Amino acid sequence: METEERLLEMRGMRRQEIIDYFMGLEHIECNLSTFVGEHWSAEVREESFVSIGSLLIPSTIVIFKGEKSLESVIYSFRLRFLTAGG
Repeated sequence: METEERLLEMRGMRRQEIIDYFMGLEHIECNLSTFVGEHWSAEVREESFVSIGSLLIPSTIVIFKGEKSLESVIYSFRLRFLTAGG
């Protein structure tokens, strides 16, 4: 089966929040920054900060790899971190 890779830059969420999300999922294997589920994996890169005016916004890259079912994993991930701003 064909494997795809998707890179997401998550701004406004701390790296630890993202790691906590993956740690809370069932049936995954993990080390400090890589999480492996059934037919998918996610790597959480180091946190950096982006300057927007006088604000410093946390930014973390998450790289998803997997098969066709990857879209449902990413959808659930994005839904968890959906914000309306403000």
